[in-house]
Amino acid sequence: MKVLKQASILFSVGKYIEELVCDVVPMLACHLLLGRPWQFDRNVVHQGRSNKYTFVIEGKKYVLASLTPYQVSEDYRAMKELQERIKDEATKGEGESSTIVPKEGSALGYDELFPDEIPAGLPPLRGIEHQIDFISGSQIPNRPAYRSNPAETKELSRMALAECV
Repeated sequence: MKVLKQASILFSVGKYIEELVCDVVPMLACHLLLGRPWQFDRNVVHQGRSNKYTFVIEGKKYVLASLTPYQVSEDYRAMKELQERIKDEATKGEGESSTIVPKEGSALGYDELFPDEIPAGLPPLRGIEHQIDFISGSQIPNRPAYRSNPAETKELSRMALAECV
């Protein structure tokens, strides 16, 4: 996929605020993906079990943690309520102006995606549906995933195809 646009984005997660230039690509949803380049530049440590990201900027420690299914559900419920209030205000009449804000204590979430009761335990184990076949004696190109230019990437692809033949 070719990146044809970039945008400067100001975002915040809790007390952490940052502005960075992001690639713009077509998606079915609106997301800001803080990927490997962002993690590398900030020396981010990922705790796998708790799914938390920890990093230090200017002597201040930040810990980013994902929302629980309950928090996501509450956020969606509040978002849906806000949309209904906006729709009601829009149908009141023309010429009137009003400000719509979420009710105090409400949050935004996805109650349609999460049942009221979440099943206990982990989902069933599934088999691996993919594999990478290695050629005996060949060397894997040891190159950074996001740090090569298009010419290097093309050359690496050509070399990989030549080794397979």
